[in-house]
Amino acid sequence: MTLSSLTGAILLAVTALASAYCGWLLGRSRGRARLRERKAYEDEMVRSAALGRERARQEREEIEQRLTRLQLEHVECGERARALESEIRERDTALEQLQVEIVASRQALAESTRLAERLQLRSEEASAPEWLSCEGDGEFDDLQSIRGLGPVLEQRLHELGVRRFHQLASMREADVEWLASRLRILPGRIHRERWADQAREKDTSKHGKDI
Repeated sequence: MTLSSLTGAILLAVTALASAYCGWLLGRSRGRARLRERKAYEDEMVRSAALGRERARQEREEIEQRLTRLQLEHVECGERARALESEIRERDTALEQLQVEIVASRQALAESTRLAERLQLRSEEASAPEWLSCEGDGEFDDLQSIRGLGPVLEQRLHELGVRRFHQLASMREADVEWLASRLRILPGRIHRERWADQAREKDTSKHGKDI
């Protein structure tokens, strides 16, 4: 082998070794870059996981606090509901008692009204003037001939038992108010129209005697 051939072979071998070494260096650099990237990714995942755990812990604490508040509110609502139920029962009892009292009061009022009516009737009967029973016999006198007495008042007088002149002529001062209240007129009208005097005059003229 000649010297030139040997030199060429050596150069080729050196070139090959250099190329291989450069390829090895390049591969190693790329491997380190991938390792760095993987390490950065893993670190990011660790940080994300830590942040996630922290957020989860905070949310869990917030949920627990809300749950505690809700439990307290539930207890308070239960107590208020029981208090309202007790108040409603008390009011229902009071309402029932009031209804019983109302019924009893109505019954007592009705009884009092009936008693008052009976007492009023007795009072009216007891306080009726004596001259109402002094009707006498014979036909009714013409009460409308007395000035101020019309058919309506005459009918009312008949219902009270006043049918004769001498009955009106027998009225006393205390009887005027009693008669006026039954006829639903003012006592002054009886005085002003002189019913008693007119009745006395007409009775005297009719029967020829003075009362």
